Amino acid sequence: MKKILFLFSFLFSFYVYSQNTPDFTKGIFIVNEDWFGHTNGSVNFLGTDGNLHYNVYQSANNQATLGTTTAYGTIYGDNFFLISKQAGVGTNAGERLVVANAKTLQKKAGFNNIGGDGRTFTGVDENTGYIGTSNGIYLFDIKNLTVGNLIEGTNGNQIGNMIRTSRYVFAVKQGTGVLVIDPATHTLKHTLTGSFNTITQSKDGNVWIGAGAKLIKVNPLTFETEEISLSGTTIAGTWGAWNAGGFCSSTLNNVLYWTNSGSWGGGSTISKYDIDTGTLNTLFYQVPGQEGSYKQQFYGAALRIDPLTDNLVITTTESGYGSHYEQNWIHLVNNQGTLINTYKLNTYYWFPALPVFPNSSPVQKQGLSSSPIVLTKGDEPLKIDLKDKASDADNLAVAIVKSLKEIDNTGIVSASIDDQENLVITPLTTGTAVIQIQFNSKGKIRTHDLTLNVTSSLGTEEITPARTLAVYPNPFTDSFFIEADKPQTLSVYSVTGAKVHEEVIQRGKNQIRIPHLSQGIYLIHANNQTYK
Repeated sequence: MKKILFLFSFLFSFYVYSQNTPDFTKGIFIVNEDWFGHTNGSVNFLGTDGNLHYNVYQSANNQATLGTTTAYGTIYGDNFFLISKQAGVGTNAGERLVVANAKTLQKKAGFNNIGGDGRTFTGVDENTGYIGTSNGIYLFDIKNLTVGNLIEGTNGNQIGNMIRTSRYVFAVKQGTGVLVIDPATHTLKHTLTGSFNTITQSKDGNVWIGAGAKLIKVNPLTFETEEISLSGTTIAGTWGAWNAGGFCSSTLNNVLYWTNSGSWGGGSTISKYDIDTGTLNTLFYQVPGQEGSYKQQFYGAALRIDPLTDNLVITTTESGYGSHYEQNWIHLVNNQGTLINTYKLNTYYWFPALPVFPNSSPVQKQGLSSSPIVLTKGDEPLKIDLKDKASDADNLAVAIVKSLKEIDNTGIVSASIDDQENLVITPLTTGTAVIQIQFNSKGKIRTHDLTLNVTSSLGTEEITPARTLAVYPNPFTDSFFIEADKPQTLSVYSVTGAKVHEEVIQRGKNQIRIPHLSQGIYLIHANNQTYK
């Protein structure tokens, strides 16, 4: 009878949850440390409809909790990675690393042995992630959900925030500096030495290190640095009782934000640095609730920027001790510093650790040819800049990882992607080949197939290979002539496949005026033939 009642109770609780489950692709997760020594970590969710949903991870997992002091969370692909400092305590407790379905929050796997106490997680590619711990960085197999080995040279002290640029992974290590890891080989490539606190990447692609009273701008490819002194504000360290810190960047504007907090938290004002103008505003925003003896103050990371709206998401608690920490708020502020809304959480010791945003927008391709690209055997390699060929509303365009996945006919062309994110194609012999390019934005994948037609060398006199058309002169400056035997559509393409001109020509002699074209090689398509 007890088993029947338990089964009924479980099914009823799941039914109630399933009927009231919010759409986790639309809103903001608040990952919570929760009350150390009393409860394990948890997750709340603020929907775009303004409704707050409490303990959503527990609700999705029959009241299971996370580990003790959940300090970090991130969504990569379709997985939600939740990192706690220690394993959970009590029955139905979670582990240091929990992997959940990002759309349902149902647990996929959990791990206690991750090399140390949990700190951070970042996705590297569709197969691999890096776990930041109190003793270095460890590989994680996303595909098979298994913890791998330590990355050599990363151990010896705790790891802080990590970011994945399009080329490298940058990870802050206490007392050492910033480690630069090559994700192609999972090896340490470079170390920026110094006493650093946190790290982010801005819209222009530069990496920024927060180091107390200074900002350090880092070129993400050459690692050259530039120091910018800060006056009236500092970017605090969070190593003592580690949290992710309030240093972050906008995906829509070239600006940085950080909380004016002490090394153990607190504070109530936010600084803003405009990278393009070099302007620092140390009092960009002050959180409400500064009246009376007990004031609202930051807790945990306390600040992140919504990638879709550019709104600041701020979490606060009440100053003081004991029951004051039962009071918690979420504030939404626009990028002009105007308060949009405030949400008061139910009274409880939530201790918010970090706002986390869904990874719901698709990767968009742009400016890539769907028509075959014509090359000539013996030509110099063709370079196609991939930096602006994909976008994602959830992510920085400069952080999208471009990779070459396949060449179906390696005898026709060779190809590679260089450090400047150029696709470099070298024609080897005549024939057709297809190159597949992959764009990875925070684990969301989009591919594109480029078709290459490699022809034999053409002399200038060979620009009229068809009897039905005569094309001259070659080369031309502002215009050329075409003699056609019937009306038809003429198209002009660059060698990368981009259409630069199109018009209908008539039977007889036609003058084509295109003075706007820059110097180069172009392909003329008419009468189902291509002319170089």
